[in-house]
Amino acid sequence: MNESQRRFVHSAYPIEIALLAVALLVFLVVIGNVLVTINDGLGVTDQQATSVNRSATSLPGLISSITGSLESIQSDVKPVQGQLDQIDAGLAQANKGLATAEDNLSSTNSSLSHTSGTLVTALGYADRVKNGSLALVNDAGIADAQLASAVNLLNGVHADAANISTLATTINGHLASINALGGLGPILQALPLGL
Repeated sequence: MNESQRRFVHSAYPIEIALLAVALLVFLVVIGNVLVTINDGLGVTDQQATSVNRSATSLPGLISSITGSLESIQSDVKPVQGQLDQIDAGLAQANKGLATAEDNLSSTNSSLSHTSGTLVTALGYADRVKNGSLALVNDAGIADAQLASAVNLLNGVHADAANISTLATTINGHLASINALGGLGPILQALPLGL
């Protein structure tokens, strides 16, 4: 190595040292950040471990509570067998009642068949009465028309009777006048009738 090369190498030392210091500084910053992240992770892990510890501590209490609940359920279930026997007896009784009801319905069915026949006969009679009633309604319509005609005729007779009454009153007045004169004799004698 000659002198110029040595100077060059010596002059490069400060640059190399500076680069090495920068690399070391970057390495330390990266390591520091990684250590901070690990520390944060350990803090979260510590909190979770504490929570798991609390859960694990309360687990025997929870198991005791569940065991107590299951024992209570078991004691509540024991009387169910007796209740099922009572329900079975009640269902057997209901079955007997249904058999009796079926017999009653069978006898009611035969009674209803007889009643149905009677109702069919009554319906036939009702149809005949209806047909007779319709004939009566038709006859009543004809009688009503004839009655209206008779009423019109009687109204005419009534009008004629009123005219006759008026004329009879007039005639009666004339007869009264004639009678006041001494009767028809003097009038008839005064007339040249050849009597």
